[in-house]
Amino acid sequence: MNQRLLLLIGILFCSMQPLAAQDYLDIDGPTGPVMPEIPAWADPATTQINREPPRTEFMIYDSRDKALADDYTSSSYFQQLQGTWQVRTFESASEPDTSMLTPQAEPSAWKGIDLPQSGSLSAPMAIYSREFKMPFVWDGRQIFVHLGEVRGAYYVFINGRFAGYSEDSKCPAEFDITRLVEEGRNTLSVVAYSEPDASALENALSGSGTRLAGDLYIVAQPRVRIRDYVITTGFDPTGTSGLLNFGVQLKTHLLNPRDVVVHFELLDPDGQTITTFRRDAGVDMREEVPIYFFHNVPNIRKWSHEDPALYTVIVKLQHEGRYTEYAAFRVGFRTVSAEPGGLRINGGKTPLRVAEYAPGDDTSRWRSDLEAFRKEKINMLVIQDYPHGRRFYDLCDELGIYLCNQANLDSHLSGDSPQVGGSPANDPAWESAHIDRVLNMYYTSKNHPSVVAFSIGGQAGNGYNMYEAYLRLKEIETERPVVYLEAGRQWNTDMIQGDTTDVSSRPTLEASDPAAVAAYRPVTVTAIDARQGRFRLDNHYDFTGSAALTVKYEIHMGKRLRASGTIPTDVAPGESGEFTLTYDKAKPGQTLRVDITVTSHDGETLCSQPFEFTL
Repeated sequence: MNQRLLLLIGILFCSMQPLAAQDYLDIDGPTGPVMPEIPAWADPATTQINREPPRTEFMIYDSRDKALADDYTSSSYFQQLQGTWQVRTFESASEPDTSMLTPQAEPSAWKGIDLPQSGSLSAPMAIYSREFKMPFVWDGRQIFVHLGEVRGAYYVFINGRFAGYSEDSKCPAEFDITRLVEEGRNTLSVVAYSEPDASALENALSGSGTRLAGDLYIVAQPRVRIRDYVITTGFDPTGTSGLLNFGVQLKTHLLNPRDVVVHFELLDPDGQTITTFRRDAGVDMREEVPIYFFHNVPNIRKWSHEDPALYTVIVKLQHEGRYTEYAAFRVGFRTVSAEPGGLRINGGKTPLRVAEYAPGDDTSRWRSDLEAFRKEKINMLVIQDYPHGRRFYDLCDELGIYLCNQANLDSHLSGDSPQVGGSPANDPAWESAHIDRVLNMYYTSKNHPSVVAFSIGGQAGNGYNMYEAYLRLKEIETERPVVYLEAGRQWNTDMIQGDTTDVSSRPTLEASDPAAVAAYRPVTVTAIDARQGRFRLDNHYDFTGSAALTVKYEIHMGKRLRASGTIPTDVAPGESGEFTLTYDKAKPGQTLRVDITVTSHDGETLCSQPFEFTL
């Protein structure tokens, strides 16, 4: 087995060692859109300027139905920016001349390019530019530009005025451009650098050049808006009721206090309303406050790799009598804990069948790849190299794949000396960059039930900055393990050092031969005595009882189907149970074939077994 993967599995199967929190330096950049005196792309200490705090991505709508459908393009507050842009490349990197930020300035120097890009531009610096229109109906709302993956570091300009800066290539960034846009036509410019100082932390990225490969759009929210949300779930002592603590982070951009009403609606996995609730809230000027909704859900369907049941919370804001925005959020009821002997999902020890996986940039392959993992009975993926777009995590939520997400940190080519300054991980100048990337990864994926562990980096060495990144994340995340392979026997990973050979025999994607796959069939049926109609069902599930499955049989005599039906069973997870069939019309000496099929609640065939014998 791959030794790197073996150690990662060992980390996940060992218990956590909680550590005391420490004080940290403030790593936020300037609060306003002001160009820095030192070029940001050449300053390790500058990780962002005027970038919004990272959050789990979501869209807002003008109706409940649109929010439920969650089609970004249907939102009247959304404007797609993908498509044809103009680009200008440069043979050397420098601070941009704002007079060059529009194609109108020098038309012959610009060329058309379709975004998102499938490849990179071979240039140290490139300016991407396009126009967009500010609708009149957006007047009085807060306007943000969203940029997904952008290779290298980049500035953002609106109408030639500086809007912000970011340099984590693999995590989305949002900028408040309200003060910079004008009604009608506007120009958005992205100045990208292919070799900024931050490339020292992105050694896992192949190729060179600039690249805008992620989602690009404008969104308009009300002046009192949902900035982010947080989900905490648990279960009552019996394990039959789910406990939901759902919070929205309200942010006001107004200069005087306001009263708003937050409406919550909880839907079950079939889309039926469970409950509704409203909470009155007062927000002071330019304040950010959490508003919580609590509910006890009986007969809960727990989210797991066996049954990835997703509930939905619909939130709508009401301000001065008008509903100003709707949003829908998917919720998986599950708990995670790392205890001696293994990772526990929903309170039970969960056998992890783990593979490392690099999703890549071809999003069209993600679903087929994940479905292939499920067929191979792989239930956990350790993400390689860096985080990915929201659609990947949504798919894992939907399909029931556990994830260990990883920050965009890999500096194995940028020095490995343990001396201070001998590597980015041990150079104080890079402290804020390490923490920033870890928190970007965390906040953009924290609400996905599929994410059950976090890795603070790939091959990024170890030292002071990785210690601080680990501690910062542990301050925030108290349930899920935080791991780091490169920590080895140092303390900045959630593990107990010791023998990990107990997990060495667990199959990974590398051991996907038919025998290994068969060993992980969730349900098997064998004959105790087929002639007497006695059969045994073995339930290999970790959480699901056979009562949630459908067991059907067909009895064939020769070429004729003589009987069929459904067999009620109630076999607990990890247990076996017997059931019987009768052959009323059969005679001694006849040859029978009994076909038994077991399917899941969503129709997936889990077991199909024929038995042929002579009475």
